[in-house]
Amino acid sequence: MASLAGWTRQEGGRAVTPEELPKLIADLAERPAEYEVRETRWKLAGTAADAWGMLLLMTSVLTAEWFFRKRWGLV
Repeated sequence: MASLAGWTRQEGGRAVTPEELPKLIADLAERPAEYEVRETRWKLAGTAADAWGMLLLMTSVLTAEWFFRKRWGLV
């Protein structure tokens, strides 16, 4: 465990004994946040109209692929 703590020493990592754990948890709870967490979520077809459009597009692409494979004798 000490070697794992050594990998993160420059960011404040350290080895802690089980007896020190309650104090560490209390210190972490009192410490203010040092950074802000931002989440970016991307939605594909977020609205109903977009979802239907995406369904139509994907169905068209797969149908065209099937049609050309059938026409060129690849099936």
